[in-house]
Amino acid sequence: MFDVSFFELLVIGVVALVVIGPEKLPGAIRTCALWIGRMKRILAESRTEFEKHIGADEIRRELHNEQIMASLEKLKASRAILEQDLLDYQNTLQAELNALEHGAEPASDEVEKQTDAHPHSSTDTADLHQPEAIQHTHQSVAATAIDLKKPDHD
Repeated sequence: MFDVSFFELLVIGVVALVVIGPEKLPGAIRTCALWIGRMKRILAESRTEFEKHIGADEIRRELHNEQIMASLEKLKASRAILEQDLLDYQNTLQAELNALEHGAEPASDEVEKQTDAHPHSSTDTADLHQPEAIQHTHQSVAATAIDLKKPDHD
């Protein structure tokens, strides 16, 4: 608080010794120290009372709670976005699965991406048209089921 160097303190001490005298100097220093202690105590008490009066602790708590609530809102928004993305992905997968089961082309561009990436590759076209393979498998299973239901007349 005060920028007092050692030399300045030495000058103050010599002046006090000359003015007050060697017999009264220890009592004067003690009295001065008591006054400084009282001033510090009064300032600390008034600061505490002032903070209580304006509610500094409550303000700090409210600011901290507001920061927590803001971060909580950000987390809720992120969670909602993530849940929506997951639902969209699930719906896309379900639609493609349904398309594959019913023999239609899948809604995604995965087949087109594969053919565009390697237009002259030696990939068999049956591998790229999975719905036809699934439909053929369904027909084979249905035929086998019909054969099993027929009674044997042997």
